[in-house]
Amino acid sequence: MAQLRIQAIPLATLSSALISNTYTPVNGTGLPNACFLLRIINNSTEPVTLSYGGSTDSDILPAGDTLQLPGPINTNQGSRGALFPIGTIIYARGTAGTGSIGVAGYFTLQP
Repeated sequence: MAQLRIQAIPLATLSSALISNTYTPVNGTGLPNACFLLRIINNSTEPVTLSYGGSTDSDILPAGDTLQLPGPINTNQGSRGALFPIGTIIYARGTAGTGSIGVAGYFTLQP
């Protein structure tokens, strides 16, 4: 019986010093895989406003906090549940600070 395996995408980071009041992509090339779990890590000294399209405020992430976004997992064979699509770019805006903003993600790999 085939078993799904969990793998991580490469961590993408953006220096908080580059943040301004306009949206800046945190993971500029987008998600390399369709992820069932995203983590946005604000390892900076300032809160940031997040967007998933670069034009609409979607969430606020306080300084030093992590936003974990799990998609529903479906364990039925042939179904991968709800996924964040390949190419999804996470944008941040706010006040420049010190530290970084990061995007981590996890996807399933079928053998």
